[in-house]
Amino acid sequence: MERITRKHLEARIKNLNEVTGSPTEAYIKNDETGKWEPQAHSWVLDGAYGGFELQRMCATGTGTHAPLNTGHIPARELAGLIKALLIGFELGRTKHDEGCAVVQDMYSDMQRQFVKRSRELISEDAEGSRRERDDLWKFVSKIVNTDY
Repeated sequence: MERITRKHLEARIKNLNEVTGSPTEAYIKNDETGKWEPQAHSWVLDGAYGGFELQRMCATGTGTHAPLNTGHIPARELAGLIKALLIGFELGRTKHDEGCAVVQDMYSDMQRQFVKRSRELISEDAEGSRRERDDLWKFVSKIVNTDY
């Protein structure tokens, strides 16, 4: 098993910054003023208590927050979490349209089945008045937000 070092974590964080379109450097030196300026939304590594934490620069660049809320954890554990984040971002980016189409098709099928079965149940209800059946049908149509 390979030892996970700070360099490993920093390389993964650089990759995370690239995938998310965030600045790869947390601070950049301003040539005019000579001061270091924080880069908003950059993912950064913090180390304390013998462990590490993934943090992200705030939008104003005035501080950081810890989106994973793990506290300082061992390097190997954090490396696994960063890898999971990278996989999640990649899946979201590459499979989003395909996944949305599949979910929409499934939802449409469920709607049609629900409406079909509701019509059958409403028409089978011979004891209910015509007005009650119409009100129930309006309610069912409103739930699925369509007119079938």
